[in-house]
Amino acid sequence: MSLVLPPNKPVSFAELLSSIRASLGLTQGEMALRFGVAENDIQSFEQDYWVNPEARRKILKQMSLAINWS
Repeated sequence: MSLVLPPNKPVSFAELLSSIRASLGLTQGEMALRFGVAENDIQSFEQDYWVNPEARRKILKQMSLAINWS
């Protein structure tokens, strides 16, 4: 996975999620299916909007597993 993030600029979690998804070549819908959440949860998370706690937990857990942070 090759992330492209701006140098010397703080990155929000929303930007990080979007970059990871893009680097994997996934649509929001495809990522949602893999993470077991609704597509609008991924959309909301990427736009820094509130995501329901259960979806947030699933998204964070799947991301941590993907990068071996368990």
